[in-house]
Amino acid sequence: PQMDGYEVARRLQANPRTASLPIIFISALQEPGDKVNAFSAGGVDYIVKPFQIEEVLARVETHLALQRSHRELESRVDARTAELLNAREQLLLALGQTIDAMGTTMEKRDPYTAGHQHRVSELAVAIGTELAMDTEQLTAIRLGALIHDIGKISIPTELLTRPGKL
Repeated sequence: PQMDGYEVARRLQANPRTASLPIIFISALQEPGDKVNAFSAGGVDYIVKPFQIEEVLARVETHLALQRSHRELESRVDARTAELLNAREQLLLALGQTIDAMGTTMEKRDPYTAGHQHRVSELAVAIGTELAMDTEQLTAIRLGALIHDIGKISIPTELLTRPGKL
């Protein structure tokens, strides 16, 4: 008695337990503004009195079917998103392992600088952290720093290990 249908709909929409319920307004009010208010309050349909019960039942079934389809679609999206995130993590792991292997290969070719790749990586990440970079940026910096001397792979060993100035 203290509220109209618009307020009831707004309260249902505001409550997490009832927010997903499809609200169908049944009213004698026929002005376009009344219908707009009903949809603005969270209604999904508007039936004008007098009505046929078959029409109401058909619309209820339609909206329930739409809600089921929406939930199913959301469930599929959530499942697919989880799969993609898992695949991304696996790819990042493989990338990290590949870069570590490349770094190890470079260090074996030039033992004089052993540990240099990791020290540069740690320093670069520390600088990135001070600059408030996000996790993805820090990961990219870490991986890039680990292979910053990748060109050493194609330089002949006798040049890399040559004593004195080049």
